[in-house]
Amino acid sequence: MGVFSLSSAVGGFPLEMCVIRELRRLAGRQLCRLVYRPARRLAAGSGLVATSAVLAACASSGAFPAPIGDPGNVVAHANAMIEEASVAGADTLARDVMASARQHVADAQIELRDKHTARASLRAREAVADATYAKALADRIMAERSRSAEEALLQQLPLTPPATPAKAPGPGGSE
Repeated sequence: MGVFSLSSAVGGFPLEMCVIRELRRLAGRQLCRLVYRPARRLAAGSGLVATSAVLAACASSGAFPAPIGDPGNVVAHANAMIEEASVAGADTLARDVMASARQHVADAQIELRDKHTARASLRAREAVADATYAKALADRIMAERSRSAEEALLQQLPLTPPATPAKAPGPGGSE
């Protein structure tokens, strides 16, 4: 049985490079230096399990999540998602969730104005999640209503098909 190699485990990049990049992103340079060196020794001896444990430990360090993209763009995307959910009928079918989405966008705009870009991005992502959920909820309610209407129409149909008249013999007498 072959030995597991860490060298091209993930998309052509050595697994160690992926680990170090993830550690730098999540925990910052100083913590990465403290954790990576022992992790490299552990990974050489214990394989993927030890590397996964190190990544999990760094991921649960409680560091504030890094913003994804420009916070202004994320807020604009949140507004677009809220508008899309509104068009789908979520304003009337999922009022509470839409109110939460709008509140998150308002909070994001306040955070953005106060130059708290990471918090603004987080609030905008929460608004996107709420708007997506509101749209899905509205779509589900509309589908259930449509299904109920179709079932009611189906119940009105007769249970037995109407009798078809017997065929009359052709011009030659018998068929």
